[in-house]
Amino acid sequence: MKRENLLTILCALWLMLAGCEVFPYVTETEVQPLPSSTTTSSQPSPTQVTMTTTLEVPPTATLETSPEPTSTTTSILPTPTKTIKVEVDLPIQTPTYKLQDGNPIYLPNFAYPESGCEWLGVAGQVFDAQGFEVQDLIIAAGDIQIGDEQQWSTQTGLAQSYGPGGYENQISEIPQDSKERFWVQVLDQDGNLLSERLFFDTFDDCAQNLILINFVFIENSSAKTMPTPTLAGYP
Repeated sequence: MKRENLLTILCALWLMLAGCEVFPYVTETEVQPLPSSTTTSSQPSPTQVTMTTTLEVPPTATLETSPEPTSTTTSILPTPTKTIKVEVDLPIQTPTYKLQDGNPIYLPNFAYPESGCEWLGVAGQVFDAQGFEVQDLIIAAGDIQIGDEQQWSTQTGLAQSYGPGGYENQISEIPQDSKERFWVQVLDQDGNLLSERLFFDTFDDCAQNLILINFVFIENSSAKTMPTPTLAGYP
């Protein structure tokens, strides 16, 4: 019985000694994982993600608003098209014919003696740089009291009573006094203006109911006009 009790006491001592060595390691191993588990916890990572997202959001918002000034600059670009208005002003065509010196001439209506005083008109010819009659030009006439557009037109060469290139436009059935009310102008077959509008006076006189107006070519440095021939048909 004493031997068994001795063995029992020895075993108990051994176990006590062994337990003292083991438990410290157990407590150390249990204590160490706690801070390690705390450091490896998922709490810091969300804070980092939250900070990175807050830092990235402002530049993206700036990038989205930056196209607005570019759209404003593109809308300003079409404004230079206003310069197109300057290009509309074109030079006026230089007249080719002008009034012959000494015209207008006031005569009685010798082409229609049967009409007598019941006639008022403008007639004449157009001469080129060499003094020859020009055929097939349009002679327009008008009355500013009726309107600015032409009311009468004829063609040179159709009224041979005034010469080979004669024209004639009757503007009234009776003579009347007027001051630059009627006008006459030369055009080509395409309607291009070859002279300025020439305004003339009229008189309530049967001896002056024919207004003779001739046009001559405008001289320049490269061409010289010859004297205009005197027409035998004029009284």
